[in-house]
Amino acid sequence: MGRARRDDHPPDAASPLDHGPVRTFEGAFFLVPAADCEIVDDWFVCGLSGTGSKDIVVRDAFVPAHRVLLFSDLRAGTTPGGRYHRNPIYRMPLLMLGASMLASTAVGAAKGALKTYLEMTSERTTRGALAGGNLRMAEFATVQLRYTEAAAAVEAAELILLTDMHEATRKLRAGEDITMADRIRARRNQAYVTRLAVQAVEALNASTGGAGLHLSNPIQRAWRDANAVARHVSLNWDAVGTMYGQHAFGLEPRGQY
Repeated sequence: MGRARRDDHPPDAASPLDHGPVRTFEGAFFLVPAADCEIVDDWFVCGLSGTGSKDIVVRDAFVPAHRVLLFSDLRAGTTPGGRYHRNPIYRMPLLMLGASMLASTAVGAAKGALKTYLEMTSERTTRGALAGGNLRMAEFATVQLRYTEAAAAVEAAELILLTDMHEATRKLRAGEDITMADRIRARRNQAYVTRLAVQAVEALNASTGGAGLHLSNPIQRAWRDANAVARHVSLNWDAVGTMYGQHAFGLEPRGQY
């Protein structure tokens, strides 16, 4: 994503998909040839390292209008594709779809950690002399509670995400509008779902003992990944939560929805 300006292209570059009068710099997505892109190898992170989210630099490239998607149109679900395709996904507001996709990554990580935790802990015994050796981990009430807490958080998060997407798709198929209230509520839920996922992996990772410190342990990796997702500005609970509160109290929401 970059910033578009529509007064810097030659007059003969007009397109039937032009969006009208010039509006000074605004966010947009661009489709450019791979040869025009320089990939900056700078993604060295402690979480979500597998995404390869490196910076891309494009220098002095002209992008015709038909290869530009304005963020304002994506956010409102009024993209050119929505006018030519019947599939409702083309009219789904970007942050209802995109941020849900990001949040689902955290939920998926927590779900995987839950499965691994059950497998690892079921047959594991303690080895610490101070805590008493050869005790089955599964018999500790605290371990049982951590697993239960995480399982409930993961199930709730998944249900919230799927319910929102099903309802948005239903409305679009029925020809109904996705309202601002729908969009802001979805944003709240996406941030809350991510919070639940982090809560789940925190509960599991905290009770893995020394074995959980190994980089080969999938639970600590899920913990790192879920926390990395939660740092995305679109899923920041304080920012998104206050935006929802502003809307509920009749104030102008300050944020992206």
